[in-house]
Amino acid sequence: MLEVASRAQNFLNVDLVLVDGQFDSKWIKAQLEPCLIHDQRGFGFVASGRLLRPDWKKFARRVVKAGRKTEGLLRALKLSPQSSVVDATAGLGVDSLLMASTGAQVTMIERHPVLALLLSDQLQQIEQEANWRSIAPRLSLTHSDAVTAFDQLQGQPVDVVYLDPMFETGSYRAKVSGNMQLLHKFSEPPSEDEQHALLKSAMQLANKVVVKRAAGAPPLAGETPQAVSTGDSVRYDIYTLYRSVSV
Repeated sequence: MLEVASRAQNFLNVDLVLVDGQFDSKWIKAQLEPCLIHDQRGFGFVASGRLLRPDWKKFARRVVKAGRKTEGLLRALKLSPQSSVVDATAGLGVDSLLMASTGAQVTMIERHPVLALLLSDQLQQIEQEANWRSIAPRLSLTHSDAVTAFDQLQGQPVDVVYLDPMFETGSYRAKVSGNMQLLHKFSEPPSEDEQHALLKSAMQLANKVVVKRAAGAPPLAGETPQAVSTGDSVRYDIYTLYRSVSV
């Protein structure tokens, strides 16, 4: 864990604070410079007076009740207990938890070392919890950029790749949450070239690729999907193996 924390610290040039107590909201709000914290709840990232911590345990009820009727993501993915899915832009890992609730094996990929640290920490925590023992073994984490990880996964059985790249500025209909504001510090929307490379590599890995997009945003890389599953503020563009993707 300390090795991952060190990579994050070097990447962001932030201070790593290790204490045996809670950080109260007053302390957090006073921190204008980014820093990593560690307390009895694990690692967290603080910047601009806000705390970013995935805190998977608070999603337990949602994960237990998750299904295609309640989760648009699961309607688009159509996973089964025999499925193998790659969450190529894991972020805070909530989508990965929902995928694992179906019984599918989920590979989380996260390129940013701070987010990879937070995900690794959460995964270690739920591995120790009896209520999560059916979910935890279905989750694995790879710290890498997506395209590199796809190359390493070639030859392994992957049924679906899920892509949730950062939305472009102005594409949100609702007010952006505090967590999303902090996530913008870690990741920018992919360039046009990056979009093409990401989609092409994903299509080379799996028979099906599902891309989460803001409801009014253009499709990733300008490629028209074969099917679309819509929600109130987001949609899921669905691509299959039998569609060419231009470069």
